Amino acid sequence: MTLESTGSKHSIRKVKVNCTQLGVVLCVLILTACANPGPATPAGDAKATIALDLAHRQRAAGHIPQAIAQYRSALQQDPNLPVDVSLDLGDLLLDTNADAEAADVFRKAYARSPDDPRTSTGLGIALVGLDQPLPAALLLRKGLASAPTPRGFRALGIAEDLLGRFNDAVADCQKGLALFPSDSGLREDLGISQALGGNFRSAIATMRVAAAAPGATARDRLNLALVLGLAGKVTESKQVSSADLDGHAAHANAVYYKRLRALPPILRAEALLRPPADAALQPTH
Repeated sequence: MTLESTGSKHSIRKVKVNCTQLGVVLCVLILTACANPGPATPAGDAKATIALDLAHRQRAAGHIPQAIAQYRSALQQDPNLPVDVSLDLGDLLLDTNADAEAADVFRKAYARSPDDPRTSTGLGIALVGLDQPLPAALLLRKGLASAPTPRGFRALGIAEDLLGRFNDAVADCQKGLALFPSDSGLREDLGISQALGGNFRSAIATMRVAAAAPGATARDRLNLALVLGLAGKVTESKQVSSADLDGHAAHANAVYYKRLRALPPILRAEALLRPPADAALQPTH
């Protein structure tokens, strides 16, 4: 007879009182069961959890190489971790210009979660770095449609410029700036796209705003010098450059801008956005 079949609380209590020895046996059995934790946690899962915790801590502390190593370790131990883990790793790889490995990570994430806009955007950004602008633009448009980010719009603008679609690049950068008006990178990319498309007046105006903004850097000023040089405003370009470069370097840049002006638009875009490894500028005589 089970306890449930005794019929009343009083009957249950009577059974417990009269069955002292049985109670001892049951108590021993219960304690024995509590001492057995059940199936052990797989070692791989435990290691993945530890590595993931370390990865988050290292990332928060700004120790990027160490964080990347721990994210890799976590995914090796458990490839079925949430897709967010792969996205975190992919973003850090992009930050360190490891575009090929980032693309591999984002491809796997995309295969697992193709409807997550972050996988599309991440893979698109990586493909821009790998000089694959056409698939990059398609993926970026897909991802940015539902989850816009400044970085994604900047990558899309570069992809469109490399494809010679300068008006589309301008429109994409303007759309990004409308959503993220304080992003200086988007403003600079807008100015470059305007210049590549031949709209030098707008490009110069855009870059003047960036160069005059609080906290503007040498890069902002040199980008202004660049669009001035592309527009053929050589004297003014040198004057702007001289704030951050010595006379020799400013002259080298002026010569480089002259070479760029002589190129067809698509080749000019490639020269700017696909610089060779030995891209140091040297004056020609």
